[in-house]
Amino acid sequence: MPPRTFTDDIDPLLSHADAAAYLGLRHQQTLHNLKSQGIGPRQTKIRGSRGSLYRMSDLLVWQLDRYLAKVAKAVAS
Repeated sequence: MPPRTFTDDIDPLLSHADAAAYLGLRHQQTLHNLKSQGIGPRQTKIRGSRGSLYRMSDLLVWQLDRYLAKVAKAVAS
């Protein structure tokens, strides 16, 4: 029996295109570029799915980390 994928309404899985749109990126390629630089949001790979998926919670954490880094940089200046 294949493993079940746990998803719910609170922490849904988003496709690459949906994640880019949620983050307000004009181009999906930007998300690919961030991934290749090692600074993009965490991805979730699920066997049998095409490509990477993103948990909403991982996108929120990534956004918060970027915001806090900007604040820390501004405070340090």
